[in-house]
Amino acid sequence: MRHPLLLSLCALTLAGAVACKTSPRDANPSGERLIEHTKKAKARAEELVPINPQALEQASLMWSQLGQAQMVCEDIFNYGLEGGIVVVSCHLASLGQLGEVVAREGFKSGVLSYAKSISGMPVYLSGPHQESMALLSEQGVHESFGHYNPRFVEWFLAHAIPASQNEPLLILTQPFYDTYFRQTAHTFDRVYETMAEREDCYALQRDAYVESMQDGVYHNREDWSAWLVPDFCASPSRPTYDLLTEVHDPNVMRDALGFWMRRDLDGTAKQWHAGLKQLRATYER
Repeated sequence: MRHPLLLSLCALTLAGAVACKTSPRDANPSGERLIEHTKKAKARAEELVPINPQALEQASLMWSQLGQAQMVCEDIFNYGLEGGIVVVSCHLASLGQLGEVVAREGFKSGVLSYAKSISGMPVYLSGPHQESMALLSEQGVHESFGHYNPRFVEWFLAHAIPASQNEPLLILTQPFYDTYFRQTAHTFDRVYETMAEREDCYALQRDAYVESMQDGVYHNREDWSAWLVPDFCASPSRPTYDLLTEVHDPNVMRDALGFWMRRDLDGTAKQWHAGLKQLRATYER
């Protein structure tokens, strides 16, 4: 988790490792609050979702091997691991058992069939991803989007961050999180928070998004890339980037707002945000 968490899928796992060196943890004044949030979220997930040892083992393997990940999606430009949720997912799909399935079936079918197989439940309740992870450029995706199965989201989050209970794995994967995922996680978190802070403005953007899908036009407006600019709501068509005091990648801002809108509409936003908080608490304590 473009889940980061992703993790939209971000896909079926999050983060990984590029080195075995450790790095000092950044001081985080909200660390204690994040840790407490993580403990509550984990306890709630364990009450609802029995832990699958095989899934946990595969998640740990994929985290630890992400430095070896290869891009498997030929029809998407490879921006690297900073390229957003879809591109990160296309890298994660080269690892572990998931990688073996994708090698046989291809990315679009393999990711979904593996997720269904290892979780024992459908990933989506409705939308264009029932049998294949169709991408945004393909026919039929403009009119809808995948509505996550809340039970799958709970299952996924219960297995997706094994480093929260595995100190050696945390040490191994910390440098990678710091390099590639820390800022993305912060941007996704901040975008989520501003949706509540700018409730009326957000509602206008969301309603326009829904209307565009009803018209059969994919709506991922370029000006969303300035969502965190303070004067966005005053002039959304011509936001002033110079007023953005924090460092946020415009592409990540745009993708994050679209992701959270879809999760708001399918009713899983709070679940995914709890997972994002757990990810940040694990690596930023």
